[in-house]
Amino acid sequence: DGKKNYSFLIQNEFEKTDNMLVTAWKKNDSVERKILNESALGDYILDGKYGNTYRFIPRKSFFRKELKEFITASGNKIFFTDRRDEVRMKSETSKKIVFYFMPISGGVDWRSANAMNRLMPYYFKNLSRSLIKNTIIIRIADINGVRGSGYTNSYNYENYESDLSEFIEEMILRYIVNRKDVVLYGVSKGGAGGLF
Repeated sequence: DGKKNYSFLIQNEFEKTDNMLVTAWKKNDSVERKILNESALGDYILDGKYGNTYRFIPRKSFFRKELKEFITASGNKIFFTDRRDEVRMKSETSKKIVFYFMPISGGVDWRSANAMNRLMPYYFKNLSRSLIKNTIIIRIADINGVRGSGYTNSYNYENYESDLSEFIEEMILRYIVNRKDVVLYGVSKGGAGGLF
């Protein structure tokens, strides 16, 4: 009906030795790569594997209870966590924010069919210990495409950058933070997103 509000399943019988993401990574002309590219263009993300069956969902249907959602003016969702080490927070002191743009996951997670493992790797869990007191860490998930779009606009999400800017502005206002106390931080893909 032209509406992208349903999930679809792909049963992978093409390559028995690897999963779909590994095969797509290794072979440019593979059926798996074509499926992943077309799903990303259609604004679907890979969000699970059950045996040999892969589940794709519309990006706008993505949900995880452990992530917070910010609904932008354009109706898109920015997924994030905001972590504060309460022991290190003093309410009478001005706050600071580190916006942490997530990198591509490493280890086995980069090929995981679980979107959370690929798009929201939890590196530097103890980052708050390395920062000065009264710092809030906001981790931003790149829920776009197969492994994220580097926090930049894409064919299927043309206003991603403006949505992220809106989100950052809202968090600065919400936490009442001076602009000189805001840091954009990231590694690899996240570093590129933060710099951009």
